Amino acid sequence: MPADIRSSSIGSAASGGVTVDRPSPILAHQDVLWAVQVTNSTLGDPPPGWSVVRSDTNDLVSVRQLRRTANGAEPATWTFGTSGVTIIACVRDSDLTISPRIAVDLTALAGTLGDQIATPTVAPAAPSHLEMRIAASWTNTLPSSPAATTKAPASYQMRRQTHLPAAQALAALATRQLNSSTGSGEKIFDVDPDDTGLSPIGITISFASADQEPTPDPVPPLLPGVGDALYVYEFRHVLTGELIDHFALRQVSFEHRINRGNISPGQFSAELPITSPDIARLAHQLVPRDPADLTRGPGVITCDVYRAGDPWGSFWINGSYVGQQRRQVPVLQLRGATLDDYLMCVEIQDDLDFEGEDQIEIARQLLEYMQSDPRSDIGLILQAGASGTLRDRHYKASEQAKVGQRLQELSEVINGFEWHILTKLGPAGLERHWRWAAPNLGDPDAAHYFSKSFEGGDILDWGIERTPKRGGNRWRARGDTPQTDASVEAVPLMSTVHEASAYLAAGHPRQDRTVDRPGVNQVETLEEYAASWAARSAVPSVFKATVLLGENPTISPASLGDHATFSMTNEWFYQVGSGPGYHERHRIIGMRITPVGRENGKDEAELIIEETEVVE
Repeated sequence: MPADIRSSSIGSAASGGVTVDRPSPILAHQDVLWAVQVTNSTLGDPPPGWSVVRSDTNDLVSVRQLRRTANGAEPATWTFGTSGVTIIACVRDSDLTISPRIAVDLTALAGTLGDQIATPTVAPAAPSHLEMRIAASWTNTLPSSPAATTKAPASYQMRRQTHLPAAQALAALATRQLNSSTGSGEKIFDVDPDDTGLSPIGITISFASADQEPTPDPVPPLLPGVGDALYVYEFRHVLTGELIDHFALRQVSFEHRINRGNISPGQFSAELPITSPDIARLAHQLVPRDPADLTRGPGVITCDVYRAGDPWGSFWINGSYVGQQRRQVPVLQLRGATLDDYLMCVEIQDDLDFEGEDQIEIARQLLEYMQSDPRSDIGLILQAGASGTLRDRHYKASEQAKVGQRLQELSEVINGFEWHILTKLGPAGLERHWRWAAPNLGDPDAAHYFSKSFEGGDILDWGIERTPKRGGNRWRARGDTPQTDASVEAVPLMSTVHEASAYLAAGHPRQDRTVDRPGVNQVETLEEYAASWAARSAVPSVFKATVLLGENPTISPASLGDHATFSMTNEWFYQVGSGPGYHERHRIIGMRITPVGRENGKDEAELIIEETEVVE
């Protein structure tokens, strides 16, 4: 299990000693008690049983960190120093042989910050670790009322905080479990109300987890058709990453798709035949026989897919079915989707306002908002950088919109961006990365090549579809209804009409589309939506191809967005003396993988190609 906080307590006093309650519960001989003492007075002697780990001081304050191993004989309270604030955290499942890593920042002077306290980065004690962030301050101007509050950094769980009006002090503790060998950077606590006399104190501590799961051993590469050992299916807890086991699945199919405009999560399906009592016992780890056991089963687990040792996706298992047909053995069926699907499950339940923010920063803050609650923290590592396109967005809690919905709408406007969730091996094992690009992901010059001729080739199936009625050639976007005088009829905001003029000029009949965008109260944003749809949604021509994946294919889920060359000569495209009848480059925006197995002798990928607009 990763290191975590089992319990915590906090105490403060303006004089006479700081009394702190014993955290509860505590597991004797396994937990470590860690105390952080902050004061602008004397530190005093440590309480009995506590050893000093580190002390820091400047002209204004002193900070001391103390440690005690739980032994079951802890008193009900301890007294630290003469005044100030002391936080005690009961740390469980930490590696007691590895010393915690500590960083303390006391360099800022009073008056340098008004509404923020920065906590410094720290080198992780181990790839899997618990990070504690403590923010504190001393000031002469912070008002006694209303009580000052602090807000934890995005993706961190607030554990304890206090405001001591008599001594004009405040302190807060927030934590997060991480899997990375690199520091997570400086993190900011917000303070309300702000105070120009704030003297910030930032402390960061990293505790190594007791169980450091190793990186999965590489799977030997096998030729297509040899068997299903080319793929490994590893199941874990979706939030904690706790390993459940590896399973030999059959009838597997899984997808990956780029997200822009609409979130179309890639689907996953597989079967596990229950051929013996031993297999049944394994299967019950995935889907318990007792429905009252909520620790496993759909909604709680993910399947990580490896091909020849390389990660090819993580899929949230959101459905199962077990049954038996006639004289066949029982079969457990699993279905799921890429982690994009989970973004459509978490509501925005606070007002979020962004003025002149880069669209990528808005997207990141939406994801950080989701992951600030440990119950919805799926461990996404967010790609840095900016697109250069600024947006104004105002998301209201009353709209009950999902994080994924707002991310979808943000990306689909003109000059928007593309994104998807990519899993890859990092210093701490398997990592989940949110990857973006503006305007498009992928490499337009990639050297992927697929061919088909009368003699054969690696293109197994192909097709071209044109569907003029699926889109439209005149687009409008409709937003919110403005607040007006009750005596005047309220009319929703509406963009002007944006036309796909080339299609209308070529003789296509008019096809009107009006799309609602609730929550939008600026006409400029509606114009951006309508312009984007008109540019992308007129008459699509869709090329489809299923290709054979060899031992070392050039494409993988990390190739989404790349262009590939397709070269074909056949009865439809045949041209005497003119070379291939079809030789075009197309952009890959998704793929559906059917792994090699006993049911199919080839390792196949159905490529989802970006639509190409044509004039009929």
